[in-house]
Amino acid sequence: MSEDRRGGSAPSVDLIRAIRERDERKRKKEGRVQEGMGSLMFGVLSIAIGSFVLFVAVSGLLDRPVPGWTEPYSIMVVDDVEYSRSPWTNRLVATPVKVEGRRIEVPSKTCAVMVLVGIGLGGAGVALEQRKPRRRGVILSVAGAVLCAVAIGLPLLVCVTLNLAG
Repeated sequence: MSEDRRGGSAPSVDLIRAIRERDERKRKKEGRVQEGMGSLMFGVLSIAIGSFVLFVAVSGLLDRPVPGWTEPYSIMVVDDVEYSRSPWTNRLVATPVKVEGRRIEVPSKTCAVMVLVGIGLGGAGVALEQRKPRRRGVILSVAGAVLCAVAIGLPLLVCVTLNLAG
């Protein structure tokens, strides 16, 4: 053991390495996965963005739009059928007449850009931890990217469903 400035003995490198290896074996035995610092930072940012966009999407679908973050979208429904003669075949052709049925508020383009940034941050957290030799968990980064995708996919799914039903 070497002497430090205070007169005590400093722990040797072998002792520190042995303690780290013991802690590593203990953690592996418990089955607990630790989140890496890079993945933790990017994952938390991604989850925050996804949570905000999901809040904006749900509030818009419940007719409580967030000013500046939502924009109106009209669901078109078939009101009547219009008949006309085809100039090529001289037969009657039915053409549906669509009118505006219901208006819902969907996330704006700014929210869509935020979702892309959130997915990018989640992917960066995964890539950062996969680069290291001691790979750690990336649960928060993956959860953040999935939350961002769900946040923007929910209003799209509702719009498509209402358009098909209408």
